[in-house]
Amino acid sequence: MEKIENVYEPISSFVHKVYEDVHKKSINPTDITKLFSGLFSLDRLTNGFRKRDLIVVASRPGMGKTCLALNIASYAAKLSGRDIVYFSLEMSGQQLVSRLLSKESKIIENRLKVGKLHKNEWDRFKRAAISISDSSLVIIDDATMSITDMYNKCKLFNNLGLVIIDYVQLISSGSNDPTGKYENRVQNFTEISRMMKVMAVELNIPVICLSQLNRDIDYRTNQKPALNDLREFGSLSQDADVIFGLYRDDYYDVESGNPDTVEVIILKNRHGSGGTVPLGWLPERATFYELPGQPAWG
Repeated sequence: MEKIENVYEPISSFVHKVYEDVHKKSINPTDITKLFSGLFSLDRLTNGFRKRDLIVVASRPGMGKTCLALNIASYAAKLSGRDIVYFSLEMSGQQLVSRLLSKESKIIENRLKVGKLHKNEWDRFKRAAISISDSSLVIIDDATMSITDMYNKCKLFNNLGLVIIDYVQLISSGSNDPTGKYENRVQNFTEISRMMKVMAVELNIPVICLSQLNRDIDYRTNQKPALNDLREFGSLSQDADVIFGLYRDDYYDVESGNPDTVEVIILKNRHGSGGTVPLGWLPERATFYELPGQPAWG
């Protein structure tokens, strides 16, 4: 079929690109085309975070979104060899690093806050400090940033591997609409969502954004997040390639038989299957971990 100039790209061109990609991976299996969370039961279902993907982590406050994002960021920074940029619009960089040091040193964060550590804890703390200092994680804590500001900062990095935005409701789109009406909020989120997807595509990286769900979820019979809970956030559920919903039984029931167990519910996944992954969570050490009995990778 004769190509009509500037109208479409022939199918043979896409076949060539896919063939070259498969061939490159066959001779260089360590080629980094995606990043992983380090939580293998989760990675098994998602098959990693692909370049150009927008990933949403959504839940009610207190479910562990920031902790999960920090776990992903620290793992990627250690193993990818690329810059991992964490935009924090709520917590300061010092607060986030305190959590990271707690995770890395396995010392309860409250002990770090009061500064009363045993000698062996000081040794672990120093090693953790060196490890995090040497990593490629970059934290930018500026509550005034618009999505355009973030995009422009990201373009300054030559070796960018992943961007995390914490969290979407605090982002300014850069527009000056003071009305706060529902329609305008939806439009605002739609603009932000579109720009986050543009960031992922044009920078050729995965972008992870955190999102808080509104309190309506607390008053229904089943409090587990659903895809429909993102409806007020414009086109976010359409633009996202992967959406995780976090849920904890003990958030609603202190007598729950599953304390500090977080269900990661895969609400949308363009590249793999859905499902629910239970993970252990140590909030006092900002750590997610695998629970026993999870299927092996493969």
